Amino acid sequence: MKKVDRSTPKGKDLHVILDNHSAHKKAEVRAWLQNKPHIHFHFTPTSSSWLNAVEGWFAQLERRSLYRGVFSSVSELNDEIECYIEVHNRETAKPFKWTKDAKSILAAVQRAKYALPNKPHGPLAVLFVDCCRAEGIAARFVSGYQKGNLQSERRDLHTWPEVYLPGAGWRGFDPTHGEAVADAHVTIAAAAHSRDTMPVSGVFICNGANSSREYTVEIQVSEA
Repeated sequence: MKKVDRSTPKGKDLHVILDNHSAHKKAEVRAWLQNKPHIHFHFTPTSSSWLNAVEGWFAQLERRSLYRGVFSSVSELNDEIECYIEVHNRETAKPFKWTKDAKSILAAVQRAKYALPNKPHGPLAVLFVDCCRAEGIAARFVSGYQKGNLQSERRDLHTWPEVYLPGAGWRGFDPTHGEAVADAHVTIAAAAHSRDTMPVSGVFICNGANSSREYTVEIQVSEA
């Protein structure tokens, strides 16, 4: 950001569009911006669908071009990226068209609300999946672990949805934390129905499991 600021002509305002990642809102960043009144940050809404397409493209770039590459200089890396962009635009690029208006999306959200009660997954995950399916987008439930509090040794089971993006595969989004699923998440199970991703001690059983507990209660009366 400092390099971009130095490259901006004097007297020009700089408007930067960012996602809602917490790193962009840290105290150090806010303090730096206070001395830069010509720089304006604009944060995109959480779950912006067009950003998923952008993230999917960068994921393809990493997997198909950079992951196994060996680059001895920045110029070699730049050449490889430019070569991938040229081939992608010529061979596989397709125009992205947003076909849903706000009215139909809100209607889908309203329909999905009826599916929320008595679901094993959190309501946000259920709402996300149901909205996607209502609009014809393949979606599934995932259970696993999220990094959580790094100062604690305990890790509780976490849930999130995934959607299938053509050309990018299954992409996860964590509506609880408002972020895309990446290295901070570890997948344990994925299924079309939330009940098939419920945790079972030691193994995963798709149809669930029954358990029982035996206990005794002893009551002692003592004088005060």
